[in-house]
Amino acid sequence: MLAWKASRVDLLYDFDRAAFLFSPNRTVQEYVVKNYAQADKDAAERLIAKWLIPERTLRTERSRLMASLVPTLWKEWGEFCNHTGGYEKEYMWIAACDGKTPPHLWHSYFSGHTKVLQKLACRVCSKVLGIGSAERSWKKFKGNMSAERSKLSPKKAKMQATIASIHAAENNDQDRAKRMRAGVLWDDEDFATLHLDPHCLPLDCAPDDEVVRRTTRVFRGWIEDWEQEDVGPKGLNKGYLRSMVVLNFWILMGAKYFQSIQIERLSKRKSVTTAMNCFVFWMILMT
Repeated sequence: MLAWKASRVDLLYDFDRAAFLFSPNRTVQEYVVKNYAQADKDAAERLIAKWLIPERTLRTERSRLMASLVPTLWKEWGEFCNHTGGYEKEYMWIAACDGKTPPHLWHSYFSGHTKVLQKLACRVCSKVLGIGSAERSWKKFKGNMSAERSKLSPKKAKMQATIASIHAAENNDQDRAKRMRAGVLWDDEDFATLHLDPHCLPLDCAPDDEVVRRTTRVFRGWIEDWEQEDVGPKGLNKGYLRSMVVLNFWILMGAKYFQSIQIERLSKRKSVTTAMNCFVFWMILMT
């Protein structure tokens, strides 16, 4: 929780704050009315300047448009929160609570009377929570911008990638709904494709390589420049010997928490084995 509070400002984007304000879910609305901050409103206003005002608008004209759009948005948002004006019909809030209508579709159905709120709410509430859809869109965009179609403008390539991604998402939703009706959301093919079987089995039933992976800790001690320095009349490298203390420490930790520990020491020298560590540790104590 402390880590979340320390990183909260960096992790809350303008899209998240605006979607928080415009959610039609009754539970979320009740929480918004009691806990929203001015930073949430500032985020929505920044999105107005980014999306609803032409990019090449001059500064004076931009300020004039903001002076018109921002009061309109908060007036419409007040009606949205208080269920007044165009939001006073009871059936629209029943649709918001049934869980079948996504927030962006709800605003497209019932916020048509607004001038600003519908455009902003439909856009911020339609953002996906995961990055899988974004990765598919990037893949489609890259395919559209191939060498054979190098003359295709980025705007058209983006539109085509969006259409293809929506089509793929709809197909996935239909397949998921079909499996849920059949009571089979995950099948054996999914576990085989994603290689989930070894991770879901206990150690006594898991394959041998998975048992070794879980019970072995790999420590990679990379050779540093300071370890190459020779100190002393006989040229004894004390820095290298001191570094063996770290290896012995990890060996003890590995013996305590793991069944075995694998040490990899990558350099031109011979790899350090467990048998050498007692001798190295004795040499360190003697020096």
